[in-house]
Amino acid sequence: MFAVLNQPGRRSLLLNLLAALGAVLAVNGLIFVMAWDQVSATSQAPPGSLVGSVWVVLFVLMATARWQLNAYSAKQAATARNWVTILMLSCLLYPFYALALHSQIGGLLGNVGTIALTIFVVTQAWSISKPTALLMLPVALWVAFATVTVVKDLGWL
Repeated sequence: MFAVLNQPGRRSLLLNLLAALGAVLAVNGLIFVMAWDQVSATSQAPPGSLVGSVWVVLFVLMATARWQLNAYSAKQAATARNWVTILMLSCLLYPFYALALHSQIGGLLGNVGTIALTIFVVTQAWSISKPTALLMLPVALWVAFATVTVVKDLGWL
């Protein structure tokens, strides 16, 4: 099944985008159904609908980056593509260990881990394709913003 996602053609781009969008929309739907997006009135966090929308855009960027790595035949490109997939899976799992558990500390630790993983993935892709690597930087920026929000909510800033 993954073989069709690992091709350089337009069909593969469409399938990468559809898989990413399907996954992020399913998780967003679960977040809203379970009311995990509800934040306290004192929270610095943006509304859940904005957060969900940003993640849709981020997943489109990551899926595009993953697909772009298909154009390179080197083993290094396949490894980078695998790391992009791991980053996407990590981002999909975030709500289950932070939001579902209502754990700001868990969220904070998850954010730090996601930023570190994103930076690692960007460095893996950088030597192959700088434009591809740059597609993933917004993930680190958004999660850094979310980290500042959590730190403010905890009263540490």
